[in-house]
Amino acid sequence: AMSARSRFRQHLPPFLFLLSLAVLILSVARPAAVVTLPTQQQTIILAMDVSGSMQGDKIEAAKEGTAQFVQGLHRDDGIAVYTFSDSVEHVQELGRVGDVGETVVSRVRSIAALGDTALHDAVCELVNVVQQQQQHDREAGENRLYGIVLLSDGMNSRGSRNEAQMFACLPASEDASGIKIFTIAYGGDADAELLEKLSEATNGQAYSSDPEHIEEVYEAIAFEQ
Repeated sequence: AMSARSRFRQHLPPFLFLLSLAVLILSVARPAAVVTLPTQQQTIILAMDVSGSMQGDKIEAAKEGTAQFVQGLHRDDGIAVYTFSDSVEHVQELGRVGDVGETVVSRVRSIAALGDTALHDAVCELVNVVQQQQQHDREAGENRLYGIVLLSDGMNSRGSRNEAQMFACLPASEDASGIKIFTIAYGGDADAELLEKLSEATNGQAYSSDPEHIEEVYEAIAFEQ
């Protein structure tokens, strides 16, 4: 007859296998620690052509697309809004989305279209605004992404700068911490070639749109950031 010790030894390997399997199942079933990686915040300058040619459906659709873009930003992102026609005007100075987002949306929806198109001057002034903020952030130890989203429906017809002077205002494209310009050629009369060159020079992206699809374009830009 088999002794109790022999029977124990006979059943020991299956027992160890089952014990190991139970430990494995329990280890898999235990909740894993969730590690949240920090996200890099961004500072966005929205610039809209509000010359006379933008009147009607064009300006209304552009305003709604801009408003939805702002509402989709993270509350700790920075946002400022500028318009340009005969000159460059700020609609909302730079602020944290969580603090100024609702005000931005309200002010954007009240924009009216009138005047010519100071596109060259607008680009230079907007780049200067971002560069000043970039320097301020660096001194404060902040590491952010910077972008300008510029919508225009026409050729430059006003201002003190020519095309060469405008391009001289741009930051170097090889600077990884530089300022990206995302352009929207809005309608068939926009200077699409120039806007594409602006985006390429700053490692941004060029888009074309019309009133019917402008919200989709702003959504696409949001994913680029």
